[in-house]
Amino acid sequence: MAEPQARPNANRALIVGRIKEARRNGEFTHTVILIPAADEFSMPGVCEISSKKRLGASGDDVQVVVDVTGYFGKSFQATDKETGERVTRRPVQNVLRAIEQ
Repeated sequence: MAEPQARPNANRALIVGRIKEARRNGEFTHTVILIPAADEFSMPGVCEISSKKRLGASGDDVQVVVDVTGYFGKSFQATDKETGERVTRRPVQNVLRAIEQ
């Protein structure tokens, strides 16, 4: 496994896992990383990292330091299960961007 290029600090994270797949969209590569499960009965976590360069090939184990950002998605109407009241919800979309040299 390659060493991370930068050290995590505020609003950064170290993602450790295995590359499942990657796709190119404009100037960015979006890499899907499977994060190891806590135990043999749990499902692995999954995240997607955006980067300008390819992080590796499918099946490669990687360590990537990322900036953690995000944005609000499109609002929608939902019904509160406890009260039956119609409420407006706005999902949060988390974005992980690789710190690149």
